[in-house]
Amino acid sequence: MHRLIQRLRDPLCENSISPMISSVTGAGTGFGFWVIAARFYSAEDVGLISAVKSGK
Repeated sequence: MHRLIQRLRDPLCENSISPMISSVTGAGTGFGFWVIAARFYSAEDVGLISAVKSGK
């Protein structure tokens, strides 16, 4: 356990954990958004919006 804590305090690990947490948080938020959108809008509306959004 002590070795794991030492590795996590390494600057390389510290700088890589933040983007990973950010990516997971963004993916989870996006998934939650589409779950909520699917409950309030029809399947056609959600499909159309997701197609338009993915076209960037």
